[in-house]
Amino acid sequence: MLVLIPVSSVVAWAQTPFASTCAEDEHIRAPQRASVDSVAQKFAQALLRSEATTAYDLLSDAGKHDVTQEQLATQMAAAIQQFEPKNLRIQHTYFVTLKGRSPGRLICATDLSKPNGWESVAAADVAEQAHVSLLADARNNQLVFTFWLVPERETWKIKSFWMNVATLADKDSEQLWELGRGEKRNGHPFNAVLLYGAAAQAANRGPNFQMGLAKAITDEMAQLSLPVELQGQPPFSWRASDVTFKVLNLGPIAVVARYT
Repeated sequence: MLVLIPVSSVVAWAQTPFASTCAEDEHIRAPQRASVDSVAQKFAQALLRSEATTAYDLLSDAGKHDVTQEQLATQMAAAIQQFEPKNLRIQHTYFVTLKGRSPGRLICATDLSKPNGWESVAAADVAEQAHVSLLADARNNQLVFTFWLVPERETWKIKSFWMNVATLADKDSEQLWELGRGEKRNGHPFNAVLLYGAAAQAANRGPNFQMGLAKAITDEMAQLSLPVELQGQPPFSWRASDVTFKVLNLGPIAVVARYT
């Protein structure tokens, strides 16, 4: 699908005109897509193999400013130990062309009326850039890697990267959202809040890539009435019979049962 937003737009607060296009997946010219995907895959594979030197060399100058090689190695070692990711594959590629000064973010869209019909991506002041998401299978869920790539010294480099859980067991963010909506309709506010929170977590792609779905989930979540057990700030005091429990933190977890 080809997405084109905006064209010949004007940023009102800066009065700086710009024009941009955003092509997704098969609508990207084959050589462009291949070159971008190749670097994204190489970087992701280096992360999963704990090849910190290789991964660090693929970062742009700005990317290296945000993390040291030692920090990168430590972060990925912890992630690999926790999730054991495997079966890495490209999910989506977005190729942005820009004329004029970037407004900071651009919209890639096929249908702005649908939560899953658009994405908001960060954009630098360069003529061409890309965002790539990759999926990997983990122990109890799927992981998603989101990379922002920019050209630097005649090659593609990783400007920023993000890793997050993309599913909880076999449920992705949209499915978790629908479960939360069902609990809300059935008058179960505690379950609804937890499921909305899980959906928002699974939809998180970092500060440089936002799915329209993520915004829809958080917008609805903000309208939920919090049950008494979750009002205020943690630690929460929950009482069962004659025992009071102090709850310091609360969050979703998924465990997949495997039978032999």
